Amino acid sequence: MASSNDLNGSHVVLISGLIHQDLQPAALLISYFLSIGFQIQSTNLHDTNFLYTLINPTGSNIQSMTSNYLEILQKVKRSTVFSVAVQ
Repeated sequence: MASSNDLNGSHVVLISGLIHQDLQPAALLISYFLSIGFQIQSTNLHDTNFLYTLINPTGSNIQSMTSNYLEILQKVKRSTVFSVAVQ
């Protein structure tokens, strides 16, 4: 696991949602982010919720990355609590 000092210049993605409704959109997004060089830093499952944290130490172009993952999100059904944060 990377320390906060290891994350300088990198991007972080947080994906969260409900286990019974949002695993398909989460899997599609995780697959996309892994294909462009991200790595899963942590996975947390609690009751009916999940949270995935991914990092990209190479610092991909965040503009093209954002439009690509938004396109994926438009194609899938998800709950109202599903969320993706990219920094």
